[in-house]
Amino acid sequence: MNESSTKPARRRWWKYLQLTVAAGFVATLALLIYINTDSFQSLVRRRLVAEVERITGGRAEIASIHTIPFRLQAEVRDITVRGRESAQDVPLAHVDHIVAHVKISSLLRSELAFDDVVLDQPIVHVAFYPDGSTNFPPRKASPPGGATPVEQLFALSIDHFEIRHGQILWDDQTIPLDFTVRDTSLQMDYSYLHRRYDGRLLLGFVDTKLLNYRPFAWMTTMEFSLGTNSAAVTSLKWNSGHSHLSGSGQVTDFRSPHLQASYDAQIDLNEASSIARRPDLHAGLLELKGSGEWSLEQFAANGLLTLHDLGWRDDHISFSKASLNADYSLNEHEIKLSKLQGRIFGGGFTGDAEFDQWL
Repeated sequence: MNESSTKPARRRWWKYLQLTVAAGFVATLALLIYINTDSFQSLVRRRLVAEVERITGGRAEIASIHTIPFRLQAEVRDITVRGRESAQDVPLAHVDHIVAHVKISSLLRSELAFDDVVLDQPIVHVAFYPDGSTNFPPRKASPPGGATPVEQLFALSIDHFEIRHGQILWDDQTIPLDFTVRDTSLQMDYSYLHRRYDGRLLLGFVDTKLLNYRPFAWMTTMEFSLGTNSAAVTSLKWNSGHSHLSGSGQVTDFRSPHLQASYDAQIDLNEASSIARRPDLHAGLLELKGSGEWSLEQFAANGLLTLHDLGWRDDHISFSKASLNADYSLNEHEIKLSKLQGRIFGGGFTGDAEFDQWL
């Protein structure tokens, strides 16, 4: 009796399971079909435009979106962000191609979320106008307790972020500064545990022209972490010719930023004088080691300064093989050199020096 009664029950549960599986299959199939429709692509385009405009404050345009349902992948082409520049000028930012793996669950929330995003050939254009303003769109005042731009970035959740073959165009009409960046890569991974982005930036070749100086090239790598209200550079390495810089530091409280950093720099003065078009400074090596801090109200730095094989030649004075060692400290009011030891004109000197109101 019991066996006969359990068999119909098992059959009913089996039918329910089959119906559930069938319904799930149909729902999944319908979702995959919907993902490939114009309606879904229009929805994603509107959401992307809204997110980009919210983060940048500019006007965003997207040419087309193509989805691959089985990979949950979206390919976005010709993304343009305009700031204060005219329609005929180069826009504030443009990306030829973005490949993103979308988290479908994010469509049910107010923020977009991605498993990964890859930007191909992005261009950022910074323009300066005669009145000193830039083409960056004006930021709307945030209400007390409102989200900072970095907090807004976190609203656009991206687990893995990468930039390939990026360029920066710098056009300054009041302070002439032009540079082009090639072989650029940026990788960022979001840590849910620490609620921060950990990333690595590589600028493979930066051709720079500053004011009336000679053009020069440099490269840099940086490893960093970016939190909602703080950022840390765990490793910074910069190279240009025989000159190089390494350092680390952190910035806290983006609303009232405070920077603390340590550095170790070596500058080839012969190369620097060639860039600055100063033939009178024809030899030397400058080393700076130390640490410092900066805020909107004040700044300070201290460390060790060393000059090797300094050479100078002009119409009035000429010397070579000069050297200097000193401890230094500086702030917005004064520069102090202590424990001075050096050699020049075949003789030596010691002492201290102080420069007031140097700014």
